[in-house]
Amino acid sequence: MTRSGWLLSYVLFFYFFLNLLETDLDRWGLLAAAVTVSGLVLLQGVNDTFQWYRSWFEAAGGFQLPPVQFRFTGLLGNSNITMAMANLFVPVVLLAIHRFKRPLVRVL
Repeated sequence: MTRSGWLLSYVLFFYFFLNLLETDLDRWGLLAAAVTVSGLVLLQGVNDTFQWYRSWFEAAGGFQLPPVQFRFTGLLGNSNITMAMANLFVPVVLLAIHRFKRPLVRVL
């Protein structure tokens, strides 16, 4: 039941976001906010992964691969959902990079 609730909330958020894009609000501002949130979720995942492997290498006393792979769950509760959300914004980021001609604006 919990998974169904999460899936329904993601679908409702998607339609809410689509409706926001159809209003008179600044589209690039909304997309920038969504990409920023997605980037923060991904940075949190990278940090958690780094911390897990760092603690493993400290406990093992050197560079010895762990017997299990780290599976990130993160803020969204599932690694597959986290990457699905991140992959939704890849075309938006590529379009934004292509849209701007100045290199400094591309980085920001």
